[in-house]
Amino acid sequence: MNSDTALTALAAVLTTLASAETSIPSVHRNEPLEQMLEALEGGAKGFANLIDGDIRVDNTLIGGGSVYELTLLPQLEVIVSGDTDADRRAALSAIVNAVAAAIDTDLTLSGACENCRVAGIQRSGLVTDGVPNLAGLIIALEVELTSDQPF
Repeated sequence: MNSDTALTALAAVLTTLASAETSIPSVHRNEPLEQMLEALEGGAKGFANLIDGDIRVDNTLIGGGSVYELTLLPQLEVIVSGDTDADRRAALSAIVNAVAAAIDTDLTLSGACENCRVAGIQRSGLVTDGVPNLAGLIIALEVELTSDQPF
């Protein structure tokens, strides 16, 4: 296993989720916001971008070859557009709940990692703060794996 394999598997889980749920926007990976917002169920529009994030080396096991215990810290940036605050909050809530449920059903990302989980949500300090009719959040994720490489 390595970090790119795990991140690719995470992107696949999120892409599959977006394909199955009309309330979830397509998930891009490391793409700029200039992508078009797409229509979501309930009248809002949305954009989701999986950012690879940092890698933390938690432990190095030596003997017969090095093995690294890694934690990947990807982030799912979500931006929605809606006519009212209630519309935007409902769209964000649907996305967060669907992402958490999708990850909970496959914590190992089909064997690409030992564990994947939603680690938290960032709601402020985002580019959408104060922008009319837009709201956003970042879903912080943690992906734990072992690798023969520190990345």
